[in-house]
Amino acid sequence: MANFGGKTDKNKEGIPTTITAATSPALCPVRTLRAYINKTADIRAKIDGSPIFIYLDKSVKSRSDGAAALSAERVAKIMTMTLVAAGIEETTARSFRKTGASTAINKGVDPDLAMKLGRWKSPEVFFKHYVDWEQSSLTDAILE
Repeated sequence: MANFGGKTDKNKEGIPTTITAATSPALCPVRTLRAYINKTADIRAKIDGSPIFIYLDKSVKSRSDGAAALSAERVAKIMTMTLVAAGIEETTARSFRKTGASTAINKGVDPDLAMKLGRWKSPEVFFKHYVDWEQSSLTDAILE
């Protein structure tokens, strides 16, 4: 269990998040996170608040290694730059939330579980603004 913040975390306390292990060591997020935490422990300890995620920022002059806490804004910027580099220019980091919700629902994930994982409180907001139904999944659901 780890605590990660988000826009609904107004007090910056973090939101408990469970990260489950995968059977394949190469794809296991728990194993990868542990390795990352171990390899970056010394650098992270020198940054205010000892954040879990850091990046190297050449503009940080006060630290010789240039490490800084990785903010949500920086993650969005990195994701957008990566998408543009891959030739996917009409996608933004913000669209990952909607795409994840839509994919989960269209693949048959229980809506209550999808809402819990995405920290949506209102089914109305979730379904109206975040879920795009695939016609085939609607048809399948009706005919089952």
